[in-house]
Amino acid sequence: MTSTHEAELDLPMLPPNAPHVHIVPDLTSLSLIAIGQLCDAGCIVTFDAATITCEWNGQIILVGQRAPNT
Repeated sequence: MTSTHEAELDLPMLPPNAPHVHIVPDLTSLSLIAIGQLCDAGCIVTFDAATITCEWNGQIILVGQRAPNT
């Protein structure tokens, strides 16, 4: 898969240097966020068997569910 464009996510709760993304048209049914990029921006990201949680400045800013088929 190849990225064709770059953009900024419209998620104002993210740290200023975290919302830069690459658009991958082949990912038509899913979106991916770079965990390393969030961590580099100062977020704390935790995983458990079903959930991912991203915190920044002591606030939970993103929560996601694990896709059981992946």
